[in-house]
Amino acid sequence: MNAARRARGAAALVTDAQLAAVAAQHAGAFFGPPMPSQEQAVAGATASLDRVALRYRRTEAVMVVAATVEAAATLEPALAADVQAVGIGIAQGDRPDTGPRSIAVILVLGSQR
Repeated sequence: MNAARRARGAAALVTDAQLAAVAAQHAGAFFGPPMPSQEQAVAGATASLDRVALRYRRTEAVMVVAATVEAAATLEPALAADVQAVGIGIAQGDRPDTGPRSIAVILVLGSQR
C-alpha cells in the first residue's frame, strides 16, 4: 500500500492500533453469523469509529473481498494524499456468496486534524 502511495507522491501511512482493532473486529465478523454483507461490515466498522474518530479530521472504512491480501493495496481511498493513518483487519473464511477461503480486508483510514 505504501509503495502505491509513494508512486503517487503521498506519504507512507502509519498504523493506528485503535483503527486496527476496529478493522480486525469487523473483518472477522464478516465470516461469522449472521454473515453481514460487505455494506453491513463497513457500516459496522464506521459506527465503531465513534470513540476514536475525534482524533481525526475524517475517518473512513473500506472493504474488499478477494483471493489475495494484495488486492487491498490499491484501494483508491487508501491512496488519498490526506490519509495518514490506517488500521487493517484481515480474515479468511467461507461464505455462500464468496469463493472458498476468501479473504476479507477492511481498511479503516484516518486523516489527521
